Amino acid sequence: MQKSRLILIVTFVFSTVSVFSQEKNSSKVLTQFFPSGQIQMINTYSDTIKNGVQIELDSNGRLVKQEEYLFGKLNGKQITYLRGRISVIQNYKNGLLDGVVEMYSNRRKLTSSEIYKDGKKEGESKWFYQDGKICAIYNYQGGEIVGEAKFFHENGKDKSVYSFSDNEMEGLFLEYDEAGNKTVEGQYEKGKKEGKWKYFTSEGKLKETVKYKNGVKK
Repeated sequence: MQKSRLILIVTFVFSTVSVFSQEKNSSKVLTQFFPSGQIQMINTYSDTIKNGVQIELDSNGRLVKQEEYLFGKLNGKQITYLRGRISVIQNYKNGLLDGVVEMYSNRRKLTSSEIYKDGKKEGESKWFYQDGKICAIYNYQGGEIVGEAKFFHENGKDKSVYSFSDNEMEGLFLEYDEAGNKTVEGQYEKGKKEGKWKYFTSEGKLKETVKYKNGVKK
């Protein structure tokens, strides 16, 4: 399967270069080899500038990376592989991350999914446990964490709930055990614990109250 995939990619590279060549006679393919003779890299250029599909392989012929350039800048998908398996999928526009970025475990399971716009995180970001269940959700605006963020136990119940403003924890914080019982309640101000923090038993009874000022116990 790996060999057939490589043949398809190499065919695509050459067909791409053929199209470029019709537009500009200086388009070319440069190929590098390992000492064994195995292909290591295939790069397409217009003059001296990367333009088109680029491919990197390991000494066993497995894909390491494939990416697309538009006149010297990453533009389109960049896929990174680990031992021949997809590890990271990124999308670029005009040299900047733009679109969905996905990371995978060596078991081919999705571990995170984030969205970028003009090189900055934007919208909902998700992280996952190895079994595919949701682990955490953050929200970004202009590259900064904003609003509510949640962590989850592996059974799907809330583990902790944060609030963010200007990339810092701000406001109510809640923590729960795996059964869904609240164990901690407190407030953050500019990323530091502030005011009364309450700690509860698994039965919901108040166990302890601790006062904080600027992140320090009073």
